[in-house]
Amino acid sequence: MKKVILITGCRAGIGLATAVATGKAGHIVYAGLRDISTAEALKNASQGLCIYPLQLDITVAAQRNLVIEHILSQHGRLDVLINNAGIGIGGFLQEIEEDELRKVFEVGVFGTWALTKACLPALQKAPRGIVMMMSSLSGQMAIPGIGSYCSAKFALEGMSETWRHELKSFGIDVILIQPGAYQTDLIGENRQVTRSAGSKGAQYQEMAQNLSKWYDKVVVGRAIDPSHLAQQIVRLLDQQKPLLRYPIGPSTGWRRLVLRILPFGFVERYFQRIINSSKRQ
Repeated sequence: MKKVILITGCRAGIGLATAVATGKAGHIVYAGLRDISTAEALKNASQGLCIYPLQLDITVAAQRNLVIEHILSQHGRLDVLINNAGIGIGGFLQEIEEDELRKVFEVGVFGTWALTKACLPALQKAPRGIVMMMSSLSGQMAIPGIGSYCSAKFALEGMSETWRHELKSFGIDVILIQPGAYQTDLIGENRQVTRSAGSKGAQYQEMAQNLSKWYDKVVVGRAIDPSHLAQQIVRLLDQQKPLLRYPIGPSTGWRRLVLRILPFGFVERYFQRIINSSKRQ
């Protein structure tokens, strides 16, 4: 059945790929962008499809409400919300500035919660409402050096699991997508780093260098096109009894295995060897 879908964070990466994939699957897609002036790539990729770019900064209440009102005025319903918008700022937690941490949580937790809450009256009227949360296995296994991102994803995981319980009786499925290594702005040359990086002394600088080498090899070096993930999301839209969590993509296999069978002490030793690797050379 053709669904009416709202996706956030569609300027590039997973959001853009998901908008295009769902549009190609025949759905009606409203693609939110924090800044509508950045819609060129989305427009070029979605020509001939029922994909409508919208101004949507999920941290702004007026924009959230206007988008929902617009969708309902056009189609009378909303079937799926895909909460993809999120940011990550690299840096050790002692280096991260308060405004940077608040920004990560404003988008990844509070804005996501507020938009979902605003969409629920419409989703409850849908034949089958779906809320997809773009999380990460870093919301179950934290990685040093990206603590702001991990902290927000841990919060998102708890919020989504709670909503899974609370919304089931209303016919709404809540699904956590845990992407692996995909080519997005969160990795590679475009990733954001705290403005205070390196300010807390030589030891942190050395740890950062060690982590960067590991990250470039294990994450950036294995990253693939997000269209792979987008195709999996399209399939999940028709899943009748979806699971809560779906780890998908490169680098998820070993982390799933570790989470399932190994104690935290193993993870702790693993990352200590990485961040202190230069001391053993």
